This record gives sequence, C-alpha cells and structure tokens, in this order.
Amino acid sequence: MLFAIVIAAASFLISNFVVPYSQMNMRQMVAEARGDVINLVVQQGSFREIDTDLYLQIENRDSNGTIQGLFVSDSRDKTTDLIYYAKEGLVVQTADQGLLIMKDGEVHRRDVQTGNVSIIKFNTYALDLAAFLSSDDKEATIFPKDRPLDYLMNPDPNDKQYQQRPLRYTSELYKRLTDWMYPIVFALISLAAAADSRSHREARISASFTAITISLIVFWLGYSTGQSTDKNASLLPMLFAIPILAALSAIYALATNRQIGIPTTWSNWFKSIFETRQAAFASAGARLFGRKRGGHR
Repeated sequence: MLFAIVIAAASFLISNFVVPYSQMNMRQMVAEARGDVINLVVQQGSFREIDTDLYLQIENRDSNGTIQGLFVSDSRDKTTDLIYYAKEGLVVQTADQGLLIMKDGEVHRRDVQTGNVSIIKFNTYALDLAAFLSSDDKEATIFPKDRPLDYLMNPDPNDKQYQQRPLRYTSELYKRLTDWMYPIVFALISLAAAADSRSHREARISASFTAITISLIVFWLGYSTGQSTDKNASLLPMLFAIPILAALSAIYALATNRQIGIPTTWSNWFKSIFETRQAAFASAGARLFGRKRGGHR
C-alpha cells in the first residue's frame, strides 16, 4: 500500500504538471519551426507546395544562407495570381517576424477575371514569411490535455479551443483528478484477492490472475467512461464513482474477511482454456525436441 501511494502521488504530479508543460513547450517549438518555411521544406532545384496553391522553388543556396534563383507562385487569392522572380534572396529574422528579402527581380500580378497581367520590376523586395503560413501554423494549438491543472480549473474564456469544446476541458479536469487513484485501487484489489487462504491445489484460479483480471475490468470501465465524457456530461460523476466504489468494495472485503474472485463459471472457462493451451504447447514442444534429437542422431 505504501508503494501504491508513492506511485499515485508520482502519477498525480507527472500527469498534472510535468507532462502538460513539456507538451506545451513541444507544440510551441513545432509552431516556431513551421515559421521557418525556407529552412523547413525548401530543397534545392525542386518545387515544393508550402500551402494550397502556394509553391516555392530555389535554384541554389550558399553556405552563408544566400538564395540563388528564387521562384514563388501564389494563387491562394481566387481573384489574383502572383508570381515572384528574383536572382537572389535572403531570409532575415527580426524580433517579431521573418522576412524574405528578394533582390533584382520582378512581380507578375494577373487578374483572374480579365487575364490582364502587370509586371513590376524591383531592386529589393521584402516578403513577410507569415504570408506563407496557414492560420494553424502561425500559432501553437494547445489542446486540453496539454494544459496544466490550474488552467483546467479556470480556463481562459478567449481560448478558441475552450470556446469550441468547453466540455472537453471539464472532462480532462475530471480525468486528472481521478486517474491518480487507480494505483491505490489496484493495490487494494490485490490485497483482497491475496487474502484467499486456499492452497494452490484448492484454488480454481490463482490470486494473481484474479487481481489482474479485476483490475483490468475496473480500469477498462474508467477508461471507456473517460472517452465518452467529452460528449456526455452526465457520465462525469462516474469518473469518481468507479475507482471509489472499487476501492470501498475491496476495503469491505478485507474488513469482513470476504473472498473476492472471478465467478466459478468464468474460472472454469479460463481453467479449461489454460489446460488446453498448456497441452497444445507441451505436444508442440515434444514434437520439436523430438525432431531435433532425431536430426542429431
């Protein structure tokens, strides 16, 4: 029980503090990496689709970061097609944005409806790299499972994820407050199952198998309920009820010296399956080792 309490405390700390902060940092790092479009996806001599109807190609890239031969095709605006050509380019990162500085090139602007094309030549042209990113890539998307416990207790009303699925935040909060109980519940079930004083020959099925089976059933009930709570708020109290009732049942069995176990029909069924498998493995092992011995002879 002391070991189970230690595991439960560690589980609570890890799931509510360590994991959320690490996941938030990871998502922010991914969002920042996506912002560096040129370094992330562009390869020399090949067209790459950065976004729907947005293509980019570079002819060559020097070790100092200078780009030779730059081509950008942007057809995301259904009314205007934009094509950028430049002999040279350079990615410059400022405090709040990334810029693609193009030198000695031109911009072709085509009106889709009329087909008219206007060409603008330039010596230097700066293009914001944020224009290459979709709205999902510009900001890190933080889900409820990535949030720490204090945030789940008091979510930001302006959080887009919270506005779209508020019940998912409540469901995640209930899971965080109940998942840590299961190590203690499993320990109590194991003690109640081990309290069966019958010998190995008298027992229909081992206490270890009984404890594992009942623990898996309890865990499955809690897990399946948790998967449904983000769509059905009426199931939220069950997240507390399942581990608490299981723990109280095990404590009651220990206090009253009652025996817990799998029903007799289940135990007989498991026993017959085990004996059948055991006989099959024994027969297969005998044939295998018999062949090896015959080969050595």
